[in-house]
Amino acid sequence: MRLHGVRVVNRLYPFDRLGRFHSNDSMLNELSDMAVHTAQVNSEDGCVDACERGEWMTAYIDYPVIRIAFAGPGPDGRPLYSDPRLIANMLRRLALTQQGDDLMLACSPSDLHLRPENVHARIEDHVCFLVQTLRRHYENTGDAELVRELWPVLTKQIQWFLDRRTKRGVVHAREWFLHFDNPVSFQMCEGTTLNAMVYRALEDAADLAEMLGKSERARRHAAATASLHRAFNRHLWDATSGTYYAGIREGKKTPSDFSLR
Repeated sequence: MRLHGVRVVNRLYPFDRLGRFHSNDSMLNELSDMAVHTAQVNSEDGCVDACERGEWMTAYIDYPVIRIAFAGPGPDGRPLYSDPRLIANMLRRLALTQQGDDLMLACSPSDLHLRPENVHARIEDHVCFLVQTLRRHYENTGDAELVRELWPVLTKQIQWFLDRRTKRGVVHAREWFLHFDNPVSFQMCEGTTLNAMVYRALEDAADLAEMLGKSERARRHAAATASLHRAFNRHLWDATSGTYYAGIREGKKTPSDFSLR
């Protein structure tokens, strides 16, 4: 092999720094500068993890902030405020990790899936974040083409959950979301938190299907949403405590906290 040339490409987001924190405390000034620099170097093509340099779908949680704070050069050279392009890139890349009928990866680029025992490779509720973020992106931009592009992946992800509904009508999969008092985190069960996220993903998928003119698919997703809503409240509501159970594991309902009852 002969190397004919080398080119360095700057993938950093083209920030224009409009202000700077300054006080009479040198440590606070340094911390502020470090925080801004961290945001800059971790906005290569999307919202990346500071230590692993991988795009995690949970960056959705930060989306309401970054879509307001980010502004970059638009096609006409003028500033594009509330720049949605980073999150669109992230949605595309994570969708590309979906293979067969399996879930997409939770992070990209990543080799976590090469270690089957690694619980971080594919994370059920991260799929729900993708659907929710795709809808939010459409609402913010009107970019129906991105929805149309990712629709085949979205459909497979939604079906993955529907195929795992139990006789009670709720989804049995791994509970993940890390509430500090969630007693069923990382466990296979009919988890309340995950089912709530699946409900929202179904609702979003139904609306996106309607927007794309896929009326039959929209009706199916809407029906599944209503069915899950009924099952959720029938089987996971704890009338005694006035709150929801954490989930149903091996046929037993788990209280929503670690206290013994």
